[in-house]
Amino acid sequence: MAETMRRMSVFDRVEAVLRGQQPDRPPFIGRLELWHRGLSYADKVPAAYREMSLTEIHRAVGFWPPDVCLSHATAVEECRTAHHL
Repeated sequence: MAETMRRMSVFDRVEAVLRGQQPDRPPFIGRLELWHRGLSYADKVPAAYREMSLTEIHRAVGFWPPDVCLSHATAVEECRTAHHL
């Protein structure tokens, strides 16, 4: 009988891919900078996020900033610690 795989976090999934391993599903990496740029240009950022930095928005919605962590992918634990995840 196949052993049931534990649920992986997004960090676990990205780390698995970077190590050439198979994640439980493809990692989802939110590209909020594209959303933010588009809405900022049109002056339509939702009021709840208007005064926040992009990093603060990532934290508020539960996405980790990929530009910070993926550029330092060998330090996945440091990213988890830095973003309190």
